[in-house]
Amino acid sequence: MSAPHPMSYVAFVARASADPAVVGLVLKGSHAHEGMATRCSDHDLYVVLADGAATGLGALDGFRSARLALVLVTVAEFDRLGDGERYAIARARVLLDRPGGRITRTVAAKRRLGVAQASRVAQASRVAAARLDAYANAHYRSLENARDRNPLAARLDAADSLGFLLELRSPSTATRAPTTSTWSGNWTGSRSRAGTRGGC
Repeated sequence: MSAPHPMSYVAFVARASADPAVVGLVLKGSHAHEGMATRCSDHDLYVVLADGAATGLGALDGFRSARLALVLVTVAEFDRLGDGERYAIARARVLLDRPGGRITRTVAAKRRLGVAQASRVAQASRVAAARLDAYANAHYRSLENARDRNPLAARLDAADSLGFLLELRSPSTATRAPTTSTWSGNWTGSRSRAGTRGGC
């Protein structure tokens, strides 16, 4: 829901805090970080409701204006928010926490990785590093071939480098290491991609 709304962030926090169904308010995004907000930044706010509670705020779920963006979730739903929101929540500020610190503990838990998650992150980091190296290698060879006036080789290496760059940005292949091709040297002065980087 996107619409103009007369209620300011401060007024909404006051209204939500007075609603007994609201057990947590969590501010994420630029306003949760000192010095990050600009004059154009809105306030991104999770409104956490007691499981099964009735509230008059339900119609505002998904509300967005120039200054305020709201997501309403239950305590159970907030606990289950996955990896897509982990980074944002881990750095969020808890403004209200009524169930005995549960919201604060959930936010703190998002800042820690379990063994399986840490393993996935480490693997993804290794794959990303390999892709970045493959991209840099192909791009470097493209520049070398351009320097040596081999335009076809330069273009082929440049085109090859883009595949690694696109894979670097693709979450769907985050755990697959890159494979490199080797140019067969069918053009004059071309270099094997399997070789090491060299100077003049």
